[in-house]
Amino acid sequence: MFSDDFNGAANSAPSSANWLYDLGTSYPGGAGNWGTGEVESNTSSTANVYLDGSGDLAVKPIRDGAGNWTSGRIETQRTDFHPPTGGVMRTEARIQMPNVTGAAAAGYWPAFWSMGAPARGVGRPTGIAGLASGAGATRGVVNARTAGSGLAKGARSGDNGAVSLTAG
Repeated sequence: MFSDDFNGAANSAPSSANWLYDLGTSYPGGAGNWGTGEVESNTSSTANVYLDGSGDLAVKPIRDGAGNWTSGRIETQRTDFHPPTGGVMRTEARIQMPNVTGAAAAGYWPAFWSMGAPARGVGRPTGIAGLASGAGATRGVVNARTAGSGLAKGARSGDNGAVSLTAG
């Protein structure tokens, strides 16, 4: 079982034994802008990806005075996640979406995806489960999406749904 409780000093990097950084705007040779049209450049800076000292990982987008964005994108070092034959796999996370709306939210696309090893180096592949994705100015709405083959029983590629959230 894989687990990371993000215990560590405030403003420190997540464990390099568990996590690796995706840098720049795409995988080498992959689709530009991660295949989604993202405009940020991803860094390994603790200004963008850091532990908060209370057991949480923070991924923080930053816009500079010229309008350029930096952010962070990390993935596990492990690539062998899969359920046993005929079994199921559980993924669990506690996620807080950014508290921005309107024009200030343009460009935000926080997401938590589950992607298999074949997805590495591809950009936006098939065979993913988008567990939480909030786009732009739609505060309080989180989307989920599946894509590809080998999905959970009853799921179809492209199944997606929006869930409205309340504070708390």
